Amino acid sequence: MRKLSLFAFLSMVLSLALTGSTFSQKMTDYTWNDYFVKFQIPVTFNVDKNTSDAFGAGDDDVYLSIYPKKGEKMSFGKMKQALEDWAIESKVYGYDKVNELENLNGYWGVYIDGKNGDNDLPATLLLLIHPDYPTAKLYIWINYRSAAFDTALKILKSFTPTY
Repeated sequence: MRKLSLFAFLSMVLSLALTGSTFSQKMTDYTWNDYFVKFQIPVTFNVDKNTSDAFGAGDDDVYLSIYPKKGEKMSFGKMKQALEDWAIESKVYGYDKVNELENLNGYWGVYIDGKNGDNDLPATLLLLIHPDYPTAKLYIWINYRSAAFDTALKILKSFTPTY
């Protein structure tokens, strides 16, 4: 009985250690004042683009791109069409439909979960609208290895509007 308990305990500790390494990923904060947004990325990311037109950063497991746009207000219907057009242009495949997102820390928008045609890895595309600045939009692309799903989700959940 003790051997079984010790085995169960060691299995649990190992499982928590492996899971904890994903969740304990150290993050760093970014604020993009021109587009009223803050978000987090892992400290392991290499930022290779940080301009007024785009943000790009990643490591061997996850890559994030953000393309801000300002312009007219968009309905859910127009947003869905714009995101699907971007997905087709970007060679994202394997998604069922464009999904509505009613509240991501105040943002609303649409998203697609599919695969990147260039590397066959999971890809999520989002089009987010700021709650107080409806003409400020963020097109977000995240491409990741399946084992890095938790990190990708943590990044996406960190997007928060600023005022």
